[in-house]
Amino acid sequence: AVVSTQSTGMSDTFQRVYDNAVEVALLEKATIIDCIEENLHKARKTAFLRFIKVKCAPRQAYYDDDVVDDEEGSELHRYTQQTFDVVKAMSGQFATLSGQLERVGEMQEQLDTQSKQIKELRTMVKQMRRALGAGQFTPSPYSHPSTTTGHG
Repeated sequence: AVVSTQSTGMSDTFQRVYDNAVEVALLEKATIIDCIEENLHKARKTAFLRFIKVKCAPRQAYYDDDVVDDEEGSELHRYTQQTFDVVKAMSGQFATLSGQLERVGEMQEQLDTQSKQIKELRTMVKQMRRALGAGQFTPSPYSHPSTTTGHG
């Protein structure tokens, strides 16, 4: 169910991004055409409009999704299946990456904790060295005499 939800979410996101990209492209084309039209003389403008109508107009084709001939239907089915396979593979990769990112986050927390502990240990070692250097270090009464005198 989670993979299905992720696939649907990814599909919806893709569709929104694709629709937005198409709209932006159409707007840019319209802006360019408008700019060109504004700066042309009448004869050139007429020729330009004829060129746009003949060479640049999109091909019109009738399509009814209820009626599919065998050749186009199998091709459409093949493309649909390929798209589904890609989305399914991407969903699997997304789930894997999500798990890996979670583990990386946990490892980062562990590293942060260890870094703090190392810093604390370094501070303690510095304090001990200063105490030893100043003669302020008092051996523990529970330590072995050979370790406190240095005379093994």
